[in-house]
Amino acid sequence: MQATRRITGFAVALVAALSMLTAAPAGAITTSQKQAILYQELGSASVFNTMYANRTKAPNNEFDWSTDLCSWSPDNPFGFNFSSACRRHDFNYRNFKATGIFTANKPKIDTAFYNDMKAICAPYGVVKRTACNGLASTYYNAVKKLGS
Repeated sequence: MQATRRITGFAVALVAALSMLTAAPAGAITTSQKQAILYQELGSASVFNTMYANRTKAPNNEFDWSTDLCSWSPDNPFGFNFSSACRRHDFNYRNFKATGIFTANKPKIDTAFYNDMKAICAPYGVVKRTACNGLASTYYNAVKKLGS
């Protein structure tokens, strides 16, 4: 009887250990952990830039880094290079969707996109900055209404 309990206990422990090993690849992060990282990244373009620079290393390599930059709109309209803002916007759309928290966060993602573009416009003189901000507003309003 005692031996049967030990074997049964050992078998249960072995099955539990094996299921933990096969449940997720080594170093894999949970959906909750991904969501926490996404919320942190959404609050700071510099966090995104650091993640992007380290995108091949864990845990950053568990995110979808694919991008089509500014989709059907020019990445560099009239010389204003919005490609980095579009890259971050794609990252947020893809990864917030993949973790199931996109709909509630779409307005914040689109606003971060707009802020990223305005930061690109900021160094220009008044006339160029006004034109750049106008384009940024156009891009923002397009994703706000049509982005999914």
